[in-house]
Amino acid sequence: MKLASFALSAAAFAAAQTPKTVWDGVYSEAQARRGEVVYHTRCEGCHGANLEGKPDPSLVGPAFIDRWREDNLSTLYNHIAIRMPARAPGTLGEPAYLDVLAFILRSNEMPPGNNDLTVQATGQIRVIHRSGPQPLPSNTIVLTVGCFTAAAQGPGKQETWSLTRAVDPMRTKEADETNPEELQRSAAMALGSQSYRLQNLDFFRPDFKPAEYRDQKVQIKGVLFHQTANDRLAGDRINVTSVERLPGACN
Repeated sequence: MKLASFALSAAAFAAAQTPKTVWDGVYSEAQARRGEVVYHTRCEGCHGANLEGKPDPSLVGPAFIDRWREDNLSTLYNHIAIRMPARAPGTLGEPAYLDVLAFILRSNEMPPGNNDLTVQATGQIRVIHRSGPQPLPSNTIVLTVGCFTAAAQGPGKQETWSLTRAVDPMRTKEADETNPEELQRSAAMALGSQSYRLQNLDFFRPDFKPAEYRDQKVQIKGVLFHQTANDRLAGDRINVTSVERLPGACN
């Protein structure tokens, strides 16, 4: 009996640690229907009758999902609630913004559930692709943690730098600022297996000296770029906007 009780507790803990996603029925059908009415009254003029994006960005399809995925639904909600409608931002009220968001989710074939979406719930719901989490797209502002490593280029050539043993990049809203809570979370992260070429180190901060960070665990923020067929150098890269030392060894 004790063993069975432990197994149930472990399963409950695992479920609590697994965040909900937009594919788990996080809004109600009635909420989406209300949102459809608000959308056609207040949003259609900029985003199109079918959310196709005329003249503003589309609210459906792969490009829309790529813009918001691998982040909490609260980021999308806050964007809508603070910035929309363009000519009268923030004027619709919390219930209407949630209803519109529910309509957008339904329009992207994300299934309804039994309960209305709430503001509090959006912070615990992840936006992901239908097939599951995917690497972040190029031009995403990211945060990652790893080892600040020199990559020698041979006699007479300037030293270049990489982030090695890095964790998978995560979206971040502040490209060049950080706070104690963020640094605390980053310090607790175990090193990973990714590597990224670091660019912009000579320009992002006038007093920055890369050699002072050699072989140290760091938090990096910047713009992620994936390698393309036209790249002369191998590997993905990050155009750096912030570097912060973290406790812990890289050697």
